[in-house]
Amino acid sequence: MQKTDIDLDALFGRFYGRKIELTENIAQDMMGFQSRSLDADPAKNPMLADMQNVAAENGLRFRLWTPTTVGTKQFYTNRVNITLKQTADKTGWLVEKAANDSGARKMSLLPHEFEKAAVPVNGLKNVSAPSVDDTPDITVQEGIRVMHQIKLRVGKL
Repeated sequence: MQKTDIDLDALFGRFYGRKIELTENIAQDMMGFQSRSLDADPAKNPMLADMQNVAAENGLRFRLWTPTTVGTKQFYTNRVNITLKQTADKTGWLVEKAANDSGARKMSLLPHEFEKAAVPVNGLKNVSAPSVDDTPDITVQEGIRVMHQIKLRVGKL
């Protein structure tokens, strides 16, 4: 089987350097630990939907990634991670780069690794998405939450 190379910079480069608004939420549990999360509200970030559509059109999974994002051990060969960095004045977040789960800026995928692509992958006619029976159901999120590893204990020790 022939692999298809996808240049993530070519797909997502137009978003680099653009600002995304993230809202920080802090919750405290019964033990006094705080957990922080960052929410990307699609209503405040129309560019977010554009990036998700680019990923979906090319049969890719999509995830936002910040320096403190908690990752999982699940490795997907077809997931694009959009890395965000905080602005110098700490007032917002900028799209820095797109990479796969290995950190590479390109993906080499076999035809069966594509999810339900909305259009032919990169215009190639010989690559097709798998049938509906071959892929798991995927639910669409209304928003994206980026979980952080920071846990703080409040109060005296």
